Amino acid sequence: MICSASGLNTITEPSSDQEYDFLMSNSSKKVICDHFPKGKYRYKIYIKTKMAVNTRERFQSWMANYGDKFDVATSTSKWLGGNKHWIQDPFFYIEDQHMLSMVGMYLGDNVKRVEEFIPRNKINI
Repeated sequence: MICSASGLNTITEPSSDQEYDFLMSNSSKKVICDHFPKGKYRYKIYIKTKMAVNTRERFQSWMANYGDKFDVATSTSKWLGGNKHWIQDPFFYIEDQHMLSMVGMYLGDNVKRVEEFIPRNKINI
């Protein structure tokens, strides 16, 4: 997947042979972008919708301890807090590899998918 500079997700062709080679040699979990989402978030985590309500509430409280290391979509925040019964793809952004590891340990098999954003300028050297 390629994300545009406007922040909207679009699907386009790779802009160079280096981008094409990068996409073909990596998993579909890599997203080439001009800039990180909201200027700083390297990973987007999708959560399985079958996660128990009490686990969701505890996870939301745990995330609050880390401030802006997380950016949680409004609908996901409501779902985590038990104020929304169902959403299609709950997700949030995290800043770095360290927090990704901690989330992985906390949520375990409740993680549905992880996408890593790769700035285009790191590939087209």
